[in-house]
Amino acid sequence: MFEVAIAFCIVLNENPVYLGGKSICSFYGPKVIFETKVECEKDKPLISEWFKEEAKRMYPTVKKLEISALCVTKKQS
Repeated sequence: MFEVAIAFCIVLNENPVYLGGKSICSFYGPKVIFETKVECEKDKPLISEWFKEEAKRMYPTVKKLEISALCVTKKQS
């Protein structure tokens, strides 16, 4: 089983931190499970695009948005 992992950085102000620069960088794992890696790779661009739209909706003043998504093996719990 596979799932999508997203690494992102939302830049709200491109200045250095000491001049008021602000960015939000982290990881996100949407709870979407795929049976095969082929299915995951096929839907990965759709999930990335959804994340971009949500980030722009939550932070309308975003200056730059960097997103990288990849398919990873789901951990068994």
